[in-house]
Amino acid sequence: VWYAHSWNGPAEFPAAGSITSPPSVTVTTDGSTQLVFFRSPAGHLLESWYAGSWNGPVDFTTSAFGGNGVLASSPGATVTPDGSTQLVFWQGAGATLWEGWYAGGAWHGPVDFSAG
Repeated sequence: VWYAHSWNGPAEFPAAGSITSPPSVTVTTDGSTQLVFFRSPAGHLLESWYAGSWNGPVDFTTSAFGGNGVLASSPGATVTPDGSTQLVFWQGAGATLWEGWYAGGAWHGPVDFSAG
């Protein structure tokens, strides 16, 4: 559901398939893009985004993270104040803390901050 001078929706995004977590939503600092992150049934990090039209979802666990950093929780997402970086955090197996980030035109990580 969205508001643009009046309420619209709700809209279902069948391409997203089943999701197994509440979505985490953030907006780029210039307001041009809505970012929606969620967990797939396989525990993968998925993103859909709106920039004039809806795009995705993209499975970053498979495509950018090489299968690493499977989610055991909902992701939490934000954009840095200068708009240069998207940050996504989640709980992995064994109560570990993971982060993936988008900066400089590419995804990076994931990094397990619980690793010694």
